[in-house]
Amino acid sequence: MLDQESKYPVTYIGSDLYDILKRIKLKHPAAQLVAGAAIATYREKGDGCVSTMLLTADILNKCKGLLRKRTHANQVIDGLSLAYQKAMDLARQLVVTKKYDTLQVI
Repeated sequence: MLDQESKYPVTYIGSDLYDILKRIKLKHPAAQLVAGAAIATYREKGDGCVSTMLLTADILNKCKGLLRKRTHANQVIDGLSLAYQKAMDLARQLVVTKKYDTLQVI
């Protein structure tokens, strides 16, 4: 990893990806977006940086493939929006609302 200010490598040691993402400065807009999503996931849920980055990177990679096949960018964005809505609808259906008594479960 290179420090943005110099040409000499800088070593960061951290227990998880969140520690590293907090310290580095990214120049590429897509990298900033992915890192921001990972940081937001960590702050909201307390974990999930790596999973968020892997999922986001895979989605971006699939989008890149569509763009190389000359799919218009607006169609890709529309597809991502539809996929997001579908995922949110499915997530709402999967919510378990019944509360269990701890002694009953044990």
